[in-house]
Amino acid sequence: MNLFFVSSLIKNKLREIRLLLKYYHFHTAYPFPAIIFMVDGRCAHGGLVDRFKGIVTLYALSKVYNVPYYINYISPFNLNEVLCPNKYDWRITNEILDYSLFRSRVLVAYSEFKNPYRVLRIDLKKQNHVYYGYNSLKLINEVFNTNFEWGELFEELFLPSEELRNYIDDFKKSIAGKYIALHFRFVHLLGDDFKDVAYNISYNKIEKENLIRRCREEIQFLLSKEPNGMKALITSDSNIFIEVVKNDPNVCVISGNIIHIDNQPVDDNLTKLKPFIDFYLLSEAQKIYSVRNKDMYPSGFPEYAAKIRNIPFTRIII
Repeated sequence: MNLFFVSSLIKNKLREIRLLLKYYHFHTAYPFPAIIFMVDGRCAHGGLVDRFKGIVTLYALSKVYNVPYYINYISPFNLNEVLCPNKYDWRITNEILDYSLFRSRVLVAYSEFKNPYRVLRIDLKKQNHVYYGYNSLKLINEVFNTNFEWGELFEELFLPSEELRNYIDDFKKSIAGKYIALHFRFVHLLGDDFKDVAYNISYNKIEKENLIRRCREEIQFLLSKEPNGMKALITSDSNIFIEVVKNDPNVCVISGNIIHIDNQPVDDNLTKLKPFIDFYLLSEAQKIYSVRNKDMYPSGFPEYAAKIRNIPFTRIII
């Protein structure tokens, strides 16, 4: 085991102890064995796609072990408000969720993605309350001789709520045709107050202007390779960039304030829906590009949107 893994393991074990001491009790209930994916605000959970990665991974394990699967996603809002069950009902109630010290296993496994042996070992006598944010399907397929596909599992779990679907359909009507999609993740580079603890590079005024210009040129270059009339959907973590490009030729953007779901408050309904609208509209594009320079963050957001329907996905360095 390397030093990073050992350090992560120790930190996660301490988190588990804190959760047990603060939230669990000696009540000896007898819940049925289950896997419960936890997004309860009691620790950092990562961004939307990190959460989706963990959700799909644990769903695959529930199939391997043939145990019920639930999603306790209540931070910073209840997932039921945005997504509905499709082929599998993952919704949970207070009657199902049990915080017994004796009948529950708490597993915090963030940063253990290179060796997630604890995640793969499900306790079949307890409720497994799992905090995890990575895609481990490749390892699951190797260990258990399965052939799970991320997009297929995602679609088994989720359908957009009626409200979310209406936003998606209204936007597609406004485009009135096929579109490609480009994603840009700047974090702090352009000066947005984007609270992301892991990436804190910032640019001066000239560097910002040059980067924006280069990104806009790349959008028009990629559009020039498409048939006439093709539109480009632009998604980003930067409100500044979206404001600049929204009036560029054949460019479409999605309205709404952009936040990082794990670090900033959700103040209104559109802000809550915005990352889900972006994600589904990316997934329905003809192709997706992730565009970045050497200092921009290599986001997984567009990559996993592409996996839903296995549409072409390309990373471009400018």
